[in-house]
This record gives sequence, structure tokens and C-alpha cells, in this order.
Amino acid sequence: HMNMDFDKIVERKGTFSEKVDGLGKHYGKDDLIPLWVADMDFESPQCVKEALQEVVNTSVYGYNTIPDEYFPTIAAWLEQEHGWKAELPWLSFIPGVVKGIGYVINFFTKPGDGIVVMPPVYPPFINVPSKNGRKLLYSPLKERRCAECGKVLSYDMDFDGLDRLLESEKPKLLILSNPHNPGGIAWSMETLARLAEICHNRGVIVISDEIHADMPLFGAKHLPFASVSDK
Repeated sequence: HMNMDFDKIVERKGTFSEKVDGLGKHYGKDDLIPLWVADMDFESPQCVKEALQEVVNTSVYGYNTIPDEYFPTIAAWLEQEHGWKAELPWLSFIPGVVKGIGYVINFFTKPGDGIVVMPPVYPPFINVPSKNGRKLLYSPLKERRCAECGKVLSYDMDFDGLDRLLESEKPKLLILSNPHNPGGIAWSMETLARLAEICHNRGVIVISDEIHADMPLFGAKHLPFASVSDK
């Protein structure tokens, strides 16, 4: 554990930051508070800077091979943190989660095939299928609201609506956000197992984007979708 100064303001303007320097391009104004990109404004920890500096100090930036310990380290982390034993042949390198979703869509489906998303959800879940000529199918999450103030407190999956959609449209894929972005939900074992059951029964493949797996807060626990049932 290192001491981090979370009060230090880092000036991002002029650093080609998408979040700050991209405001004008996307919104036509530069003087906005940039809350639109999941991008960190705190300094990276010293150990990260030192590790990068070691690479910089090699002075030659050619092609790299993947170290032998790369995948075993990831597998050990998944088991230690999330209780899921991933076998090494299951693991593969991808240059980003959205690219990975694109690979799966292009491998397992063809243009015109249906792909289910659960809005409100991370926009690339909608952009990637549609720009690859797939048919977008929506199974919106159900809002759970505060009885007194009417604010949305959380979301639940609409399993009945989903099952009807899968029966009528016969899609090939469903894209799951687990934990859910932007809802901030670490889906429960019960919810994920029920989703697995429905999708298995209807022959639908689930892509589970788990990029926020290592950030649960307030006692929440992340469950890898692949770990919740044999289905």
C-alpha cells in the first residue's frame, strides 16, 4: 500500500487527452466539465511509473513476445480474486475489450443476425453490432426506484421479456455488462445463473464484458459469468 495524494490536480489540457482536449471536437465547446470518458484524473502510482520507466530505459521499442508467466499470472489472479479457475488454453490476448467483442461478433455471427443488448448500457455494445451489419435487439433493464423520491436506485434484468425476445427473434448473441456499466451493479449469482439458463435453453452465446471486475465497492463481489453454472 502506497501513500497516494488524491488532492493533487494534474493538468490534462494540451496532453492529447480525449477526455479534455477532445471536448471541442465532440461537443463544440471546450469549457465543459469532462465527465464523459472513464478516464482517471489521479496520478498513476509510483510502482506503475517505475515499471514504465524500465521499459523506456531499454531505449529500443521493437516488437515484444509475451512472457511465459503472462497467462499463468492472469489465471492465478482470477482464481485468487474471483474464485474462478480458468484453464490456460482458454486465455487469449486482445488489444482491448471492444475489439474482443468485435472479434466474437464476426466469428460467431453473420450480417443480419440478431444481437441482444440490455440498455442503458455502454455505447460500444450498440455501435459495434450495428456498424457490423447485425440486427440490434433491445431487452431493457427494469428500473428499481425509490418509493419516496422516485430516483432510480438500481436495475434488474427483465427475464420474462428477454425470454420472449429470444423465442421470437432467435438471436445468436447477447452482450452482458458484468459488473454493469453504467448501472454500477455487481450482478448476483442468482441473476447470472438465470441468464445462463435462459440463454442456454435458447442457444444464445453470451459475451460477458468484465472490465470492471477488479473494482467492486461497498462489499459488492464480482462473479465471473463463466463461473456461475455449467450452462
